[in-house]
Amino acid sequence: MVVVLHARRGADAVRHYSAQPQGPKIVVAFTGTDVNGDLSDPDLTSSVALADAFVFLEPSAQRLADITDERPQHVIFQAVEPIDHEPSIEIGEVPGECRFAVLSHLREVKDPFRAAEAVARLPGDSKVRVLHAGAAHDETWADRARELMRDDPRYQWLGPLDRGSAMKLLERSRALILSSWSEGGANVVSEAISLGKPVIASRIPGTVGLLGSDYPGYFEAGDTAGLAEVIQRFSTDPNFEPELTRLCVGLSSLVDPDRERESWSDLISELGLSAK
Repeated sequence: MVVVLHARRGADAVRHYSAQPQGPKIVVAFTGTDVNGDLSDPDLTSSVALADAFVFLEPSAQRLADITDERPQHVIFQAVEPIDHEPSIEIGEVPGECRFAVLSHLREVKDPFRAAEAVARLPGDSKVRVLHAGAAHDETWADRARELMRDDPRYQWLGPLDRGSAMKLLERSRALILSSWSEGGANVVSEAISLGKPVIASRIPGTVGLLGSDYPGYFEAGDTAGLAEVIQRFSTDPNFEPELTRLCVGLSSLVDPDRERESWSDLISELGLSAK
């Protein structure tokens, strides 16, 4: 069996393995690039035509089921393994602050500066602070991050971090902010859930598929004022943070590594193979 991530980007691999006599079973895992893009893309349709089974990273992606006919289809949530190394930077804390973490690279689809722009709308005495980890797509994005830091010191861009440091930052923050325009089931949401941290997120299908349609921590994608309102409520309403935390903790079984292994084992068995 071969698992190909990205129906589009993995199209050459799918064609390669499908051309082999008595070749392996081919499982195509749909990512955000696939789910939110052009479903008539030739590489995507080629991969779909040649695959033996399909994996979706969150339930809403199953709207692609119409193009996958009767072949096996499984929703497999991305699990989070424990961190096995120490962070490379010290993640300190400021007494009394209400810290939010943003863990996303600086590129268009992530709408990475929405949190910074929202914080700038908060009252001057707000104790909210946003720490942002992620690599800049190019120097233009880095320059914008530096400009935002100069304009409001409550926003700080840390640059790229190793996974241990990023997870430590999330662990020592009150919540995660995810402002993406589109996702296919963001792994950072799984990481927040695994740590019992609440999530404030743009209301997009890939994230609603993970957190549920009734989750109260959404704002509309691109809505700076809406995000500012949610941040302000989180930092001042004593009932809001516990509610979001309770809901995210209730999803912890979704990101359990044993559950992910069992899901793959079920798919392997459905293909007539052995998981041993």
